[in-house]
Amino acid sequence: MVTPDGFPFAYCLHVALKSMLSSKAPGLTPRGVLEKLGAIRMLDVYFPTTDGRDLVFVRHTQPETDQRLVLDPTFVTLFA
Repeated sequence: MVTPDGFPFAYCLHVALKSMLSSKAPGLTPRGVLEKLGAIRMLDVYFPTTDGRDLVFVRHTQPETDQRLVLDPTFVTLFA
């Protein structure tokens, strides 16, 4: 995906994350943060009913200790 001014969107996100980390957690890299957070799984399971509606079961994996350490310094909330 490319932004309207021609820059790749992923690069813009990378630079923004790097800037945010430099002030709050200088030892972390954007790639390291994304690898840690990539292990968190979120899943929605849909079950169709006989009357045409869907039952939706939402499952969120709770972050592990090392993932919580990444989330806390960056002031990110996953499940609002």
